[in-house]
Amino acid sequence: MKETGQRKSPILAAVLSIIPGLGQVYNGQKIKGVLFLLTTALFIFELLLFGIPAFENLVTLGTEPLVDHSLFLLIEGTLQLIITIIFIFFWALNIRDLKLESSKIQFIP
Repeated sequence: MKETGQRKSPILAAVLSIIPGLGQVYNGQKIKGVLFLLTTALFIFELLLFGIPAFENLVTLGTEPLVDHSLFLLIEGTLQLIITIIFIFFWALNIRDLKLESSKIQFIP
């Protein structure tokens, strides 16, 4: 990590960390930030395309008898739940990483 001599605001870094990767880019860790942003974008894409229907089917287990297979819907919903929990851990690790890296950078008091 290069020291640019520029002082950074910890409040702005914390606000930017709501979206994984933006805080890292702000701190000067551009590659890590872009990777975190791409991971977040991939999760959002997956959630919109497959996740929301999987969660809906997990609750209902199908609405059409002899057409919807409740076992498959249960498996899809459970897998989506696991993917979502993994992303929540990723998001928490993003915030932890930002906190650790921010402590190494000289901030505005």
